Amino acid sequence: MQKLSLAACALAMLLTACGETSSTGPYTPLRATEGVLRLPLVSTASNGVQYRLVGATFVITGTESLTITDTSPDTLSVPLMAGTYSIQLEGDWHVERVGTPSEVVPVQLISPNPMAFSLAERDVRQIRFLFKLPADGNANVGITVDEGGWIAGTMRFTDHSPRDPPSEYAELVGQEVPFTISFEFAYLSRNYWQGLSVATNELVVQFGGPYSALLHDHIARYLSGDTARFELNRGESNLIYFDNFMTMGMSTNGNTPYYLQMTGRHLFRGVLDSEQVPVSQPFPFTAEVLLQRYDTSEGTLRGVATGTGSTQ
Repeated sequence: MQKLSLAACALAMLLTACGETSSTGPYTPLRATEGVLRLPLVSTASNGVQYRLVGATFVITGTESLTITDTSPDTLSVPLMAGTYSIQLEGDWHVERVGTPSEVVPVQLISPNPMAFSLAERDVRQIRFLFKLPADGNANVGITVDEGGWIAGTMRFTDHSPRDPPSEYAELVGQEVPFTISFEFAYLSRNYWQGLSVATNELVVQFGGPYSALLHDHIARYLSGDTARFELNRGESNLIYFDNFMTMGMSTNGNTPYYLQMTGRHLFRGVLDSEQVPVSQPFPFTAEVLLQRYDTSEGTLRGVATGTGSTQ
């Protein structure tokens, strides 16, 4: 099986909490009830090219609320009271290469916007706004440029089990939550059904919607770092469908207790190669969702996901 370099790239804005109150001034000790949200706005790709997010407005609401409009520093650091928050990227923002401010880099925001997070006292926190852009390279901090694909859209949770006593997922039933699953690269191969099999590297999993400790602090955290497989198969009339998405249960941080599966037969008109195998390309999907712990006695959560994806 050949590892294919994918054409599209991802741009990730790392929003990291740290123990300082200003990136441009002297260190000021935090109050005991505070943490700090740190927003790096510049990063260097592996090829030496630097990227900057320009013109962004960050709107933070929750335990306390504020709006950040000054994106001129390389890094912003914002002290916040411990609590739960939502952060939204707004404004007439764009990404440009440092040194060539007139050169705007075309990007697509794929993260849920806004995103919810929690901040504990003196917490260190990392959140990513993920973008896709046509570029090469790899950056290590702040804005990260990497090759890869994504699956993004909305999950609507419809049922859970057991109901008596209620499973841990009961609070999520009835909610409709934006989500993003992003990966830097994938292995592509032909499967038994003459479909395209995709095996990803480590995932970044994000959920939008109102803050939920279960969804944002546990499920998203444990699924991030896991790997996944999915297929683009050929159906009737040479139409194509997304199917058999499943996480593999091996996070970079060790075994993950959660398992995510998506299965669907939503047909779309795509492109087949000379051997009638689906060509790697962006695709729409509708799929049934199953989320559970590997210990199935803890219950299951079911729903429906709709959205778009790409292997490149």
